[in-house]
Amino acid sequence: MGINGFDNHWSKLHREIIEKEDRARWNHAKGPRGETLRNVGEQTLATTGAANLRSRPSAAIRFLEEKAGLENCRRPSTREALYKGVSHDGEGRADYLRQRRKYDVIERNGMPVTETHWYGHGTKDISYVSAHCKKPIIQRSFFRTQGVNTHRDLPGV
Repeated sequence: MGINGFDNHWSKLHREIIEKEDRARWNHAKGPRGETLRNVGEQTLATTGAANLRSRPSAAIRFLEEKAGLENCRRPSTREALYKGVSHDGEGRADYLRQRRKYDVIERNGMPVTETHWYGHGTKDISYVSAHCKKPIIQRSFFRTQGVNTHRDLPGV
């Protein structure tokens, strides 16, 4: 009853494995554990605020409003700039990061977040002049504003 030149035993074995997996998949949802998982999933969906998700316009609607100029006229917050436009055009994430760069670390996060943010924290008003800072040595030594001095008025001549 098999096909000549074909491994019928291998085919029958794999067909039985596939049928067994299908039966397990269909019976999984019918069992007590499947009912528990289904209830937990429904509770999780209910707690995420499905009504809140529905109140936001879709990406297609927002795109059309943006291109048609139907958006409200209020100035968008820095956070909203993240979702408007494309970074390649200087909008979206690129604009968001450019706006965030205007603020100091403390203004952005409330306090220094990483260890390197603590360097120089609270020392804006303190300034020190280094003992080895740049000094106008050349200007004081031989730069003359009134021309070149010649042999006249030399001491001892």
